[in-house]
Amino acid sequence: MRKFAALILFNCILCFNAYSQADKQYYVTAYKEQLQMLTGQKPVSFKRSVFLTENAFYSNKLSYQAFCQDVSNISVQLKAMIKAKGIGKYKTAPNWATFYFMTDTIPANNFRPFTYDFEDFTGSKDWSKMFVTKLLKTHSGNCHSLPYLYKILCEEIGGTAYLAFAPNHCYIKHMGENGQWTNKMVDLNGMDGEVSGSGTKKDPYVIKANYYYVNGSLSDKQVTALNDGVASYNKMGGKDGVEIKNADGTKSYVKYSLSASGVKDAQAAKDAAYGDKFTDKGGTERFFGNIVGEGASGSGGDYGSATNRNVNFNNANIKDGIDNKGMNESRLLEGIVIHEIGHNLGGEHSDGTSTMSQITTNNIVRDIGPSSSYISYPGTSKDFTKIIFDRRDTRMQDPNARVLQPGLYTKQ
Repeated sequence: MRKFAALILFNCILCFNAYSQADKQYYVTAYKEQLQMLTGQKPVSFKRSVFLTENAFYSNKLSYQAFCQDVSNISVQLKAMIKAKGIGKYKTAPNWATFYFMTDTIPANNFRPFTYDFEDFTGSKDWSKMFVTKLLKTHSGNCHSLPYLYKILCEEIGGTAYLAFAPNHCYIKHMGENGQWTNKMVDLNGMDGEVSGSGTKKDPYVIKANYYYVNGSLSDKQVTALNDGVASYNKMGGKDGVEIKNADGTKSYVKYSLSASGVKDAQAAKDAAYGDKFTDKGGTERFFGNIVGEGASGSGGDYGSATNRNVNFNNANIKDGIDNKGMNESRLLEGIVIHEIGHNLGGEHSDGTSTMSQITTNNIVRDIGPSSSYISYPGTSKDFTKIIFDRRDTRMQDPNARVLQPGLYTKQ
């Protein structure tokens, strides 16, 4: 209850500060009702609290009935999706349905997933860019409104979702079927790896993905690491590609065709990433462009992070690793690139490959002589290639995947 109280007050204060010249009485009225929730005089409702705050910003001109109807209309679709898939017995079914509805191009959402609005995404010019009501109207939002809507929808159909906050960011946490916490970055219109080719030596399967960064947004060493990491993938397997043994005993060959490019500004990066698209064998439009930048990781302690659309360097943790933990800067940065591209293409820590291993300090204790330590960094591996390739076209079936809609999809 204490955390929910802080969140309600945070919502109201944010809007009040952003638009304090408006009639303050609307904010006072909103606050009083939210306070009644916190003191047990009214049922606690995150949906109602979000509406109250946004309605105060609009001088009490929004309709709660219309807002609830929009949520209810989506809820009907979510319940139908769960029933059709036959997963109603699972506690994470509402999480799966909410995420799938919001992120994929499917009949349930009229082939119109929610997307990220890159224009004034901080709300510095227009604070309504942060609002769930705006998101419902335009189907585009940011890392504030998207997870808020996820939580509202998930709870509307009986699921559980929690909000987690990082610097300038908000994401979803929920308990998986295995009893472990799962992070969900509701960061949409997912980017995936494209797979083409027939798998023979003469015509190997090709995994294609492009990575764009804004010139000047990365340090020279980070740009070098990005290029070196991409090259490390592309060189695997030599001219024939990585040899994979199939379940039936036959062999397939897989090559990488990854690229890294600098562009002039954030809009150019978005245009380039969203321009890299294809239709998979199931008829769904997918994307293989990604944006590389700087950002805090979801777990807080990692040196980088990735979604199906982004690869980020966590500069604060990188500096700490170099200054205080004795890490080699070049090897650290390239290891981050290799590891996070691995997540971006559908890899998981549990895969047990060197690509998906985390950066760790290993201590060696000797019976005779001084103890020592060494640092292990991620590297590309053939085992990783086989795992993500065998996983192709299936990742949407996993509601507990670490990153959103990750992985490889076969080109139509």
